[in-house]
Amino acid sequence: MNDHQEAKRLAEDGEILKALRIAAKVKGRDEYRDAIQVAWESSQRPDFYRSIGIDPAEAFERGIIALKARYGI
Repeated sequence: MNDHQEAKRLAEDGEILKALRIAAKVKGRDEYRDAIQVAWESSQRPDFYRSIGIDPAEAFERGIIALKARYGI
């Protein structure tokens, strides 16, 4: 199973944080990549993201939307 398949499976199973972790590492560019990466990173380093003016909760929600859109969930 490749990373895309694993991320999709995890997202479908409700394992959103695990799905974001894998999806954030996927190589290549698409319109969802930045939102997914920021969602994952801000979930791991919320204080840093707050310090640069990004609300981690909002970033996480945008990342979930992007993750679901990328994988058609």
